[in-house]
Amino acid sequence: MLALFQSLNVLVQRDIELYRHIANMPSYAFFWEEIKNIVKSGAIETMSDGVDMPKDELELYAEFYVAGIMASYLKWLRNEVSLTETRVVNILSTATFYGFQKLLPQK
Repeated sequence: MLALFQSLNVLVQRDIELYRHIANMPSYAFFWEEIKNIVKSGAIETMSDGVDMPKDELELYAEFYVAGIMASYLKWLRNEVSLTETRVVNILSTATFYGFQKLLPQK
C-alpha cells in the first residue's frame, strides 16, 4: 500500500493546486468516487489470489480501507490537517497495516 500512496502523491504533485481546488469543490465528488473505485478494484484484484475469503467479504474490506484512505487524503488536500505529504503517506500506510492496534498501549 505504501507504493500506492507514493504513486498517488507523484501524480498529485504534478499539479497540486489543481487537485487541491478539485478536492474543495463538492461538484467534483464524482471524480474522487471514481478514483476510489479504481483503487478499490486494483486492491481486490491484487489481494484476491492471496486471501481465502468470499468475494463479498473482500469487497467490504477493500471498501472500508480505500474509503478511509481517500477521506484522509482529501482532508490533507483540503489543508484540513497541517502534515507533510510524507507524514500523511506514513500515517495512512501504518493505519492500513495495523489499524487501531498501533494506537493501543503495548502491554
